[in-house]
Amino acid sequence: MKKTAFWVLGILFWALSACTPPVGEMQEVEVTFKVTNVPAEYTKVYLAGDFTNWGGDALEMSPVPGESGSFTVKAKIAKESRIHYKYVGSTGAFDWAGAESFPRGINRSSFITDEGGGKASIVNEWNVQGRADKPAVEVSKIRLEATPPPGVSDTVHVAGVMNGWTHEAMTLEGGKWVKEIALDPPLSVKPDAAIAVNLVDYSPWLEYKYTKGSWETVEEETPPTGQGDGNRIAYAYKVQGGVLLMEDTIKRFK
Repeated sequence: MKKTAFWVLGILFWALSACTPPVGEMQEVEVTFKVTNVPAEYTKVYLAGDFTNWGGDALEMSPVPGESGSFTVKAKIAKESRIHYKYVGSTGAFDWAGAESFPRGINRSSFITDEGGGKASIVNEWNVQGRADKPAVEVSKIRLEATPPPGVSDTVHVAGVMNGWTHEAMTLEGGKWVKEIALDPPLSVKPDAAIAVNLVDYSPWLEYKYTKGSWETVEEETPPTGQGDGNRIAYAYKVQGGVLLMEDTIKRFK
């Protein structure tokens, strides 16, 4: 009996050792990237970042069946790492001339976590600072509508350049937390462009984040509409009757 027990324990120890990565070994996450609303002139899209040696090993993305203007690709990236990247459009080979543009020359930034089963997903909307082929629209009010994570019943707050980064409570309407920001005077904005509010010296754009009332409970990870430093930025994607609607989904809070 003792020999049998030791033999079984030995097999179990070997199996656990085979499945457990050695201490200090880098663990990777399979990340599915998806970009939507890609300009129609681009028949190909590439993903370039610090994890692809930027342009050196840029990944060619595949069109998403049934979704015009959407492309996707998978990449293995070190777990618990922060990456920087951009999407680059082309009609053939990789060319930085087709890269999406951002204010201040910044890149996208995301923190990679394991969302389950060694996998994660990042969904972005193609960023263009105003479409030249579309007329400007007038925005007199910005309406933030934030959908909280499942099971979260706490009051959602918003902090940004419009309120000095104080945590201002929002109003619950139909399951979404709402805050309206009046712009006086109204702004003339190119469709899809970032909203310039010029309230602070370090950024001309309307940047903001959601919290549960403090920075200790701020939303985690860079949201799809966030750039460089992880803040959300208001873009004129959806303007109706002079009201810019920002429909945000909060993934999780700290």
